[in-house]
Amino acid sequence: MGIGSRAYMQSRPPSSGWPSSTHCTLAVLFFVFFVSLVEAATHSQWLGWMRLDESNPRFWQWLTYGFIHVQFWHIIGNGLALWWLGKDVEDSEGKSIYWITLIGGILTGALIWRLTGICNPEPTFSLGGISGGVCALMLVALAKQLERGITLLIFFIIPVTFRARWVLIVSITFSFLGWIFNELPDRHNWQFWRPVFFDGVAHSAHLGGFLFGWLMWIYRQQTNRLRGDALRLVDKISPNFGAKNNFSEFNPAQARAELDQLLDKISAEGFGSLTPKEKDRLRDLSDRLR
Repeated sequence: MGIGSRAYMQSRPPSSGWPSSTHCTLAVLFFVFFVSLVEAATHSQWLGWMRLDESNPRFWQWLTYGFIHVQFWHIIGNGLALWWLGKDVEDSEGKSIYWITLIGGILTGALIWRLTGICNPEPTFSLGGISGGVCALMLVALAKQLERGITLLIFFIIPVTFRARWVLIVSITFSFLGWIFNELPDRHNWQFWRPVFFDGVAHSAHLGGFLFGWLMWIYRQQTNRLRGDALRLVDKISPNFGAKNNFSEFNPAQARAELDQLLDKISAEGFGSLTPKEKDRLRDLSDRLR
């Protein structure tokens, strides 16, 4: 088994008996939403610590705000998008990329939202919802397959098929226009620039999510290219190397673990970062695991 055919290098990792990270995230979202319903019914104050408060932001709120939803349609929309996009990213890129993209989108969304109201003399707004993370996942999931056809249910009833390219363009454009003509003037009470409409949406958090998703997509493009170059080089030179390195004992599990370490180094620093000894070892492991 060569490097390219191993599960480590496949686009879809082998499934395990554990719930997916996407499903775990959804479970947390709906649990917190249920608690918010009980909170409202009992006139309690249990979840106020989670929302990102513009007037007095706490360090944990930059992350926890993403897991609280108050309105039914808010959590349904984010939940459906997360179920679709999150699973796509998790299956194709792995759990670590899923979590980095989701959390990075949440944090960057909070940062852009905070910067949007930084000069507001009367900060009274608060932020809640995982939309920033969902937008980051959307860009990572769709940017690599822009010509893919996607069927969306308009008003949850009418099926309409779009190219992934247009789903991204429309989503980003809508968020930008909402930020310019609604959220930005609404949070500052400017006399020269008034809100055109009111929708209560934190468009700035969406833009922050798209920004982080774009950065993550660029990062994945670069690391995938480095790995591809390394694999092509190994496949080119490994056939002439196998006969020169024969060891009496060979442990496949240890070999795979060692190979993973070498590939991680290539991903982070490039193939040229390997020492001559590490390059020889990479070739040998590729032959033996082929």
